[in-house]
Amino acid sequence: GILAELRRRVSEGDPLPAGGQAFVEFGGLQWWETRFRAAWRTNMHYVTPAEDEAMEDYLKALGHGGFDEVLEGIGRTFQLDGLMCYYMSFIAVTHC
Repeated sequence: GILAELRRRVSEGDPLPAGGQAFVEFGGLQWWETRFRAAWRTNMHYVTPAEDEAMEDYLKALGHGGFDEVLEGIGRTFQLDGLMCYYMSFIAVTHC
């Protein structure tokens, strides 16, 4: 899945070109993969949902893993009425 894709990109010798982008499919859902531009001198790649269905699936998985409790704790600690997750992604890098 996603972890195998990122491993392939950053540690198994098959990176996207600097600034490169690609759409990939995981579990029948579209995700967007990119590598930061060359000026950063990094092999950092990230994968983020490319469609609403992929984002919903991602948020469900986080919910099943207890991420809602993490957000609740952050909100309580900082006395916030609400939080929003913006631009959810998986990031992998081995050098920068």
